[in-house]
Amino acid sequence: MNDWSDLFGSDDEVHDEGSVGSWATQDAEDVDERNAPLTTAAGAAVDTFDAIPGLYLWRDALTHEEQMAMLRSIIDSNVFGNRNQAMLFGTLPEHLQWLSDHLHAQNILPHDLNARKPLFNQAIYNRYEKGEGILPHVDLARFEDGIVILSLLSSCCMSMRPADASAIATAGFNGDIAPISCKKRASVDLLLNPGDILVLTGEARYQWTHSIPELNEDYVDGRRVMRGNRVSVTLRRLLE
Repeated sequence: MNDWSDLFGSDDEVHDEGSVGSWATQDAEDVDERNAPLTTAAGAAVDTFDAIPGLYLWRDALTHEEQMAMLRSIIDSNVFGNRNQAMLFGTLPEHLQWLSDHLHAQNILPHDLNARKPLFNQAIYNRYEKGEGILPHVDLARFEDGIVILSLLSSCCMSMRPADASAIATAGFNGDIAPISCKKRASVDLLLNPGDILVLTGEARYQWTHSIPELNEDYVDGRRVMRGNRVSVTLRRLLE
Protein backbone atom coordinates (compact mmCIF):
# COMPACT_ATOMS: atom_id res chain seq x y z
CA MET A 1 0.00 0.00 0.00
CA ASN A 2 1.26 3.50 -0.85
CA ASP A 3 2.11 5.77 2.06
CA TRP A 4 0.52 8.85 0.55
CA SER A 5 1.88 11.13 3.25
CA ASP A 6 5.41 10.42 1.99
CA LEU A 7 4.78 11.04 -1.71
CA PHE A 8 5.44 14.75 -1.66
CA GLY A 9 8.95 14.79 -0.22
CA SER A 10 10.01 17.14 2.54
CA ASP A 11 11.84 20.37 3.15
CA ASP A 12 15.05 18.35 3.19
CA GLU A 13 14.89 18.21 -0.62
CA VAL A 14 15.80 21.90 -0.83
CA HIS A 15 19.27 23.07 0.20
CA ASP A 16 20.59 26.62 0.22
CA GLU A 17 23.80 26.75 -1.78
CA GLY A 18 24.56 30.46 -1.79
CA SER A 19 23.81 32.65 -4.77
CA VAL A 20 23.68 30.15 -7.61
CA GLY A 21 21.39 30.26 -10.58
CA SER A 22 18.81 32.84 -11.57
CA TRP A 23 15.52 33.04 -13.37
CA ALA A 24 17.23 34.11 -16.61
CA THR A 25 20.15 31.74 -16.62
CA GLN A 26 21.71 32.87 -19.88
CA ASP A 27 21.52 36.61 -19.31
CA ALA A 28 24.77 38.39 -18.62
CA GLU A 29 22.95 40.17 -15.82
CA ASP A 30 21.41 38.48 -12.82
CA VAL A 31 17.84 39.70 -13.36
CA ASP A 32 14.64 38.40 -11.83
CA GLU A 33 12.17 38.08 -14.74
CA ARG A 34 9.06 37.89 -12.56
CA ASN A 35 6.45 40.60 -12.26
CA ALA A 36 4.62 41.20 -9.03
CA PRO A 37 2.05 38.42 -8.51
CA LEU A 38 -1.31 38.94 -10.17
CA THR A 39 -4.32 38.33 -7.95
CA THR A 40 -7.29 36.93 -9.82
CA ALA A 41 -10.89 37.87 -9.12
CA ALA A 42 -11.23 34.54 -7.33
CA GLY A 43 -8.26 35.33 -5.07
CA ALA A 44 -5.46 33.21 -6.57
CA ALA A 45 -1.96 34.72 -6.52
CA VAL A 46 -0.37 34.07 -9.91
CA ASP A 47 3.16 34.93 -11.06
CA THR A 48 3.50 36.67 -14.42
CA PHE A 49 6.71 37.38 -16.32
CA ASP A 50 7.94 40.51 -18.11
CA ALA A 51 10.09 38.42 -20.44
CA ILE A 52 7.31 36.05 -21.53
CA PRO A 53 3.86 37.55 -22.16
CA GLY A 54 1.12 34.99 -21.67
CA LEU A 55 3.01 32.88 -19.12
CA TYR A 56 1.30 32.34 -15.76
CA LEU A 57 2.51 30.32 -12.78
CA TRP A 58 -0.09 29.54 -10.13
CA ARG A 59 1.81 28.47 -7.05
CA ASP A 60 0.17 25.96 -4.69
CA ALA A 61 -2.81 25.65 -7.02
CA LEU A 62 -3.69 22.32 -5.39
CA THR A 63 -3.56 21.73 -1.67
CA HIS A 64 -1.75 18.71 -0.26
CA GLU A 65 -5.06 16.87 0.06
CA GLU A 66 -6.09 17.75 -3.50
CA GLN A 67 -2.75 16.51 -4.82
CA MET A 68 -3.19 13.21 -2.99
CA ALA A 69 -6.74 12.86 -4.35
CA MET A 70 -5.50 13.52 -7.89
CA LEU A 71 -2.76 10.92 -7.56
CA ARG A 72 -5.18 8.39 -6.10
CA SER A 73 -7.46 8.87 -9.10
CA ILE A 74 -4.57 8.45 -11.53
CA ILE A 75 -3.37 5.27 -9.84
CA ASP A 76 -6.86 3.82 -9.34
CA SER A 77 -7.55 4.40 -13.04
CA ASN A 78 -4.35 2.54 -13.97
CA VAL A 79 -3.64 5.36 -16.40
CA PHE A 80 -0.03 4.40 -17.11
CA GLY A 81 -0.11 0.60 -17.13
CA ASN A 82 3.49 -0.30 -17.97
CA ARG A 83 4.12 2.94 -19.88
CA ASN A 84 5.38 6.36 -18.83
CA GLN A 85 2.87 8.34 -20.91
CA ALA A 86 -0.86 8.16 -21.56
CA MET A 87 -3.13 10.34 -23.70
CA LEU A 88 -6.86 10.94 -23.52
CA PHE A 89 -9.14 12.54 -26.11
CA GLY A 90 -12.72 13.71 -25.75
CA THR A 91 -14.65 13.94 -22.50
CA LEU A 92 -12.35 14.28 -19.52
CA PRO A 93 -12.57 11.81 -16.63
CA GLU A 94 -13.97 13.12 -13.37
CA HIS A 95 -10.63 14.01 -11.74
CA LEU A 96 -9.48 15.99 -14.79
CA GLN A 97 -12.84 17.71 -15.16
CA TRP A 98 -12.45 18.80 -11.55
CA LEU A 99 -9.01 20.23 -12.46
CA SER A 100 -10.48 22.04 -15.48
CA ASP A 101 -13.27 23.51 -13.34
CA HIS A 102 -10.75 24.50 -10.66
CA LEU A 103 -8.73 26.47 -13.22
CA HIS A 104 -11.84 27.96 -14.86
CA ALA A 105 -13.04 29.37 -11.55
CA GLN A 106 -9.85 31.42 -11.16
CA ASN A 107 -10.14 33.20 -14.55
CA ILE A 108 -6.41 32.84 -15.18
CA LEU A 109 -6.89 32.09 -18.87
CA PRO A 110 -7.78 35.04 -21.14
CA HIS A 111 -11.53 35.62 -21.19
CA ASP A 112 -12.13 34.24 -24.69
CA LEU A 113 -10.31 31.02 -23.81
CA ASN A 114 -11.90 30.68 -20.38
CA ALA A 115 -15.36 31.00 -21.94
CA ARG A 116 -15.01 28.15 -24.44
CA LYS A 117 -16.85 24.88 -23.91
CA PRO A 118 -15.45 22.44 -23.25
CA LEU A 119 -12.45 24.23 -21.83
CA PHE A 120 -10.25 21.20 -22.60
CA ASN A 121 -10.83 17.96 -24.48
CA GLN A 122 -7.38 16.37 -24.49
CA ALA A 123 -4.99 15.35 -21.74
CA ILE A 124 -1.52 13.88 -21.39
CA TYR A 125 -0.21 12.12 -18.30
CA ASN A 126 3.58 11.88 -18.05
CA ARG A 127 5.59 9.92 -15.50
CA TYR A 128 9.23 10.93 -15.06
CA GLU A 129 11.79 8.86 -13.22
CA LYS A 130 14.35 10.84 -11.22
CA GLY A 131 16.66 12.69 -13.60
CA GLU A 132 14.47 12.32 -16.69
CA GLY A 133 13.39 15.33 -18.74
CA ILE A 134 11.82 16.39 -22.01
CA LEU A 135 13.41 18.08 -25.03
CA PRO A 136 12.62 21.72 -25.96
CA HIS A 137 9.45 21.92 -28.03
CA VAL A 138 6.43 23.98 -28.99
CA ASP A 139 3.15 22.10 -28.63
CA LEU A 140 1.66 20.98 -31.94
CA ALA A 141 -0.39 23.33 -34.10
CA ARG A 142 -3.43 21.04 -33.87
CA PHE A 143 -4.01 22.31 -30.33
CA GLU A 144 -5.65 25.64 -29.54
CA ASP A 145 -4.19 28.41 -27.41
CA GLY A 146 -4.17 27.81 -23.67
CA ILE A 147 -2.10 24.89 -22.37
CA VAL A 148 -2.09 23.91 -18.70
CA ILE A 149 0.54 21.81 -16.91
CA LEU A 150 0.05 20.46 -13.38
CA SER A 151 3.11 19.17 -11.49
CA LEU A 152 2.86 16.40 -8.89
CA LEU A 153 5.16 14.42 -6.57
CA SER A 154 8.48 16.22 -7.14
CA SER A 155 9.91 19.62 -7.99
CA CYS A 156 11.79 20.27 -11.22
CA CYS A 157 13.11 23.14 -13.28
CA MET A 158 11.37 23.95 -16.55
CA SER A 159 13.36 25.99 -19.06
CA MET A 160 11.62 28.44 -21.37
CA ARG A 161 13.50 29.63 -24.47
CA PRO A 162 12.45 31.74 -27.48
CA ALA A 163 11.51 29.33 -30.28
CA ASP A 164 13.47 29.55 -33.51
CA ALA A 165 11.93 28.98 -36.94
CA SER A 166 12.82 25.28 -36.86
CA ALA A 167 11.00 24.63 -33.56
CA ILE A 168 7.92 26.48 -34.80
CA ALA A 169 7.90 24.58 -38.10
CA THR A 170 8.36 21.25 -36.30
CA ALA A 171 5.18 22.02 -34.34
CA GLY A 172 3.29 22.22 -37.65
CA PHE A 173 2.88 25.96 -38.10
CA ASN A 174 3.16 26.84 -41.78
CA GLY A 175 4.50 30.37 -41.68
CA ASP A 176 1.63 31.82 -39.65
CA ILE A 177 3.73 32.02 -36.47
CA ALA A 178 7.01 33.92 -36.61
CA PRO A 179 9.92 33.73 -34.16
CA ILE A 180 9.93 36.62 -31.72
CA SER A 181 12.54 39.31 -32.26
CA CYS A 182 14.83 39.56 -29.27
CA LYS A 183 18.43 40.61 -28.84
CA LYS A 184 18.94 38.39 -25.82
CA ARG A 185 17.79 34.83 -26.42
CA ALA A 186 17.93 34.07 -22.72
CA SER A 187 16.25 31.08 -21.17
CA VAL A 188 13.96 31.61 -18.20
CA ASP A 189 14.09 28.83 -15.60
CA LEU A 190 10.95 28.12 -13.61
CA LEU A 191 10.96 26.03 -10.46
CA LEU A 192 7.79 23.92 -10.54
CA ASN A 193 6.81 22.49 -7.17
CA PRO A 194 4.20 19.81 -6.50
CA GLY A 195 0.76 21.39 -6.77
CA ASP A 196 1.89 24.22 -9.07
CA ILE A 197 0.06 24.92 -12.34
CA LEU A 198 1.82 26.49 -15.34
CA VAL A 199 -0.34 28.15 -17.99
CA LEU A 200 0.92 28.90 -21.52
CA THR A 201 -1.07 31.37 -23.62
CA GLY A 202 -0.33 33.70 -26.51
CA GLU A 203 3.38 34.32 -27.04
CA ALA A 204 4.34 31.83 -24.31
CA ARG A 205 2.33 29.09 -26.03
CA TYR A 206 3.33 29.72 -29.65
CA GLN A 207 6.73 31.44 -29.63
CA TRP A 208 8.62 29.88 -26.73
CA THR A 209 9.80 26.32 -26.27
CA HIS A 210 9.54 24.60 -22.92
CA SER A 211 11.72 21.75 -21.72
CA ILE A 212 13.01 19.93 -18.64
CA PRO A 213 16.76 19.21 -18.60
CA GLU A 214 17.85 15.69 -17.68
CA LEU A 215 19.30 16.36 -14.24
CA ASN A 216 19.12 14.81 -10.77
CA GLU A 217 19.10 18.24 -9.14
CA ASP A 218 18.33 21.81 -10.15
CA TYR A 219 19.83 25.12 -9.08
CA VAL A 220 17.20 27.86 -9.09
CA ASP A 221 17.09 31.15 -7.18
CA GLY A 222 20.15 30.21 -5.16
CA ARG A 223 18.77 26.86 -4.06
CA ARG A 224 19.69 23.31 -4.86
CA VAL A 225 16.53 21.28 -5.41
CA MET A 226 16.83 17.50 -5.49
CA ARG A 227 14.49 15.75 -7.90
CA GLY A 228 12.48 12.63 -7.30
CA ASN A 229 9.96 10.76 -9.41
CA ARG A 230 7.45 13.18 -10.90
CA VAL A 231 4.04 13.08 -12.55
CA SER A 232 2.63 15.83 -14.77
CA VAL A 233 -0.83 16.32 -16.23
CA THR A 234 -1.26 18.53 -19.31
CA LEU A 235 -4.65 19.81 -20.45
CA ARG A 236 -5.21 21.07 -24.01
CA ARG A 237 -8.02 21.62 -26.50
CA LEU A 238 -7.96 20.27 -30.05
CA LEU A 239 -8.68 22.65 -32.91
CA GLU A 240 -12.12 22.13 -34.36
